[in-house]
Amino acid sequence: MSEREDGRGAFGNASSYRLRAQDLQPPEASPWLDNHSALFQQDIEQSITRLFERIAEIHAELPALKTSRHQLTYRELNCRANEIARLILDRCGEGNEPIGLMVQHESAPLGILGILKAGKAYVPLDPSYPEERSAFMLADTEARLLVTDRETYSLAKSLGFDDSRHINLDNQDVTVSSNNLTFAASPEDLAYILYSSGSTGQPKGVMHRHRNVLHTIMKYSKVLEIGPSDRLSLLPSCSTSASVSDIFSALLNGALLKPYNIRDRGLSNLGEWLAQEQITICHSIPSVFRQLARNFKSGDQLPSLRFYKLGGEPTYRSDVDIFQERFSRGCQLYVAYGCTEIHNLCYFFIDRDTKLAGELVPVGKSFEGADISITDDDGATVDYDCVGEIVVTSQYLSPGYWHRPNLSADAFATASDNPTTRVYRTGDLGRIREDGCLEVLGRKDFQVKIRGYRVEPGEIESILRRQPEVDDVVVIAQEDALGDRQLVAYFTQAHSQVDAAELRLKLKSQLPDYMVPAVCQRLDRFPLLPSGKVDRHALPKPDRLQAEVSSNFVAPRSPMEELIAKIWADVLNVEHVGVHDNFFDLFGHSLLATVLMSRIHDECRVDLPLRSLFDYPTVSELADYILTVRNRPPSEKIPPIEPVPRSRELPLSYSEERMWFLHHLQEDAAAYNVATLYRLAGYLDVAALERSFNEVLKRHEILRTSYTTDNGRPVRFIAPSLSIDLPVVDLEFTTQKERDQEIQRYATEQAKCSFDLSRPPLLRIALLRENEASHFLLITMHHIVTDIWSMGIFMREWLTLLLDSGQKEDPSLPDLRIQYADFAHWQRSYIKTDWLGSQLKYWKSKLSGASLVLELPTDYPRPAEQTFRGAHEK
Repeated sequence: MSEREDGRGAFGNASSYRLRAQDLQPPEASPWLDNHSALFQQDIEQSITRLFERIAEIHAELPALKTSRHQLTYRELNCRANEIARLILDRCGEGNEPIGLMVQHESAPLGILGILKAGKAYVPLDPSYPEERSAFMLADTEARLLVTDRETYSLAKSLGFDDSRHINLDNQDVTVSSNNLTFAASPEDLAYILYSSGSTGQPKGVMHRHRNVLHTIMKYSKVLEIGPSDRLSLLPSCSTSASVSDIFSALLNGALLKPYNIRDRGLSNLGEWLAQEQITICHSIPSVFRQLARNFKSGDQLPSLRFYKLGGEPTYRSDVDIFQERFSRGCQLYVAYGCTEIHNLCYFFIDRDTKLAGELVPVGKSFEGADISITDDDGATVDYDCVGEIVVTSQYLSPGYWHRPNLSADAFATASDNPTTRVYRTGDLGRIREDGCLEVLGRKDFQVKIRGYRVEPGEIESILRRQPEVDDVVVIAQEDALGDRQLVAYFTQAHSQVDAAELRLKLKSQLPDYMVPAVCQRLDRFPLLPSGKVDRHALPKPDRLQAEVSSNFVAPRSPMEELIAKIWADVLNVEHVGVHDNFFDLFGHSLLATVLMSRIHDECRVDLPLRSLFDYPTVSELADYILTVRNRPPSEKIPPIEPVPRSRELPLSYSEERMWFLHHLQEDAAAYNVATLYRLAGYLDVAALERSFNEVLKRHEILRTSYTTDNGRPVRFIAPSLSIDLPVVDLEFTTQKERDQEIQRYATEQAKCSFDLSRPPLLRIALLRENEASHFLLITMHHIVTDIWSMGIFMREWLTLLLDSGQKEDPSLPDLRIQYADFAHWQRSYIKTDWLGSQLKYWKSKLSGASLVLELPTDYPRPAEQTFRGAHEK
């Protein structure tokens, strides 16, 4: 079975798979409602951790959290969280106080559960934050304890948290009990405090209770029907509200959570990771989605993906076009709208057939438990299609801002008709269309979203005004050439002159990277409105070259520097780039970095990890590094496999040639037959099974390949098209003993029947029917076209096509870029290069002086005829 005992698991065991009835028959009711509604019957009137403990008990042996370091089952994750909770209680005692959490992305879910189980509220701090910002958050919450891991241990020390004031998740204490604690937080207790940008120049902490989180997860899980067979990605930082739905909708539904750190791993491999991990629900901001889709080579990507959720930034019609062109028909785009104060608020589903009227994608209708209205400046509700401020009325709003009573009073109010319901003015501008869907049109108070983070320009302006060289400043967001929003700071100076790059350098020590303006532009004066306020719409487009390129510009000095500078200029949309210019000082950020590295791969023919750009951020440094990589010894460089024309003669690979020779050395021998017997339990659509096999034959040339001779030399022939029939042997009206004997006889007979290598396909299949709910599938191939690894691929693909046949009219898999014949040609060409000479030279030196007499053991008698390997029954 797969790792999760369901029809969408990883096929680690290539030789067998148990197909169950529920995998083949469409469910009669929602699996979420069947399996999880009972757990949410009392829904939000409990704590997050009590519900998680019930889930951990039900799904104890299912994988819960998979990272690059380890994989924890629900039992193991629950036990580890209990141990952490007890360590926290030993240091702090009971009470619903804030606890700081500063860990790497992969460790965050474990740390969060441990803090919640101790009855505390977690305060996530991104390790990339400047120390000044992290120190403020810890001081503001009066956190007495900081949870860390081995990577962030030194950061805790620098923030004043010594060994007595922090807990390292990687230092496991085996003496601590792993049993569930006897108490749990109440639904009214705080679950976390998330800090977002504040207009006063300081971040503000948004509080949320356990009840609010569970309400969010309940409605989100119900809409997406999340269950134990799902695999959810965790891309957003745990310091953002976007991570809350990803973490708890996985861990409160028995699903598998798989973190992926975009900052460290980049976006170029994200698509491959999503496919390899068979992610079913992925959540990101639109700018990440765009970069992911740009790396796709063809359409119908990620067949396991059920939903791709977009939120945190506006979604446009062009994004929908990309989705409909490049994603699997079985996947839906889920456009969401929410805010830290209430999480997910609206949702809008898009599939391959959805038609949009305008360029801006609506965010849909509100979830159950929240009402949305649009109000004018006087607070009166406006009609349909009229623009105004988005106002939310709900029982599940944030209690307010930590230690900010005045700010809380301005944003929140009690509903006049219900004392348990509160009203929140979002500050977002929007309108409700006549069909009831909400469109979000931007910020009322200039607050912006940058790469999924909510940013208050006033905080950046406040810090810039502290600089003695700056007289006045205005920060706004503008779109770059790729359509991504970037911050631009305009400033004036009364007396002294300051270099814009120096200002950005100062900001980097005080703000997270997403809040550092991409450009700092000096102006003589600001354009003003008649009221005397700054006319933000009249601010000039920033002259990035003037603002960012210093006076010591040095032009490229070599062909490689010239090529790298040109790529930088194209990606960053600047006119000139000097060899000493820093990528991140020229409007560069992590998303553009992935575009840059993709261009370098295509034009320089070299594979570099994303981390290379952080290590070598200037043109000259990166050019030198690329030359170092390209000048490595030939033995370290392997040329890529490329498709070759089918009009030319295609050679056999060395393994094919050996297998052809051994087959003809002993005619009619079955020694190289690979026969496998699978038992399929459950209802089976035989016609769909036959179609799935023929689709796999259509997809793989090697399964349509035969081998003839030309002047005594083996020659490959690939049939343009080929199909096979699936014979069915009905054993229903026989005794159990007769069925067992017939299955054994038939399987042995097929396994011993040799193949004619000149007649394709070198594959046989047969289905033995015990009854409607039990079948045996026999697959026999010649070893020249398969091996144990290839059987795993064969198994995975026909099963994927079979399961998709009930959901798609024409199920298919994306075309393969290369086939086995391309590999064979590459292998022959590669061996003819200088690489062979260097390898021969190496082994001759190693074997110099060795005896040329090879002694083989002779104490094992050779059988009179070849031993039959037989069928492999599973």
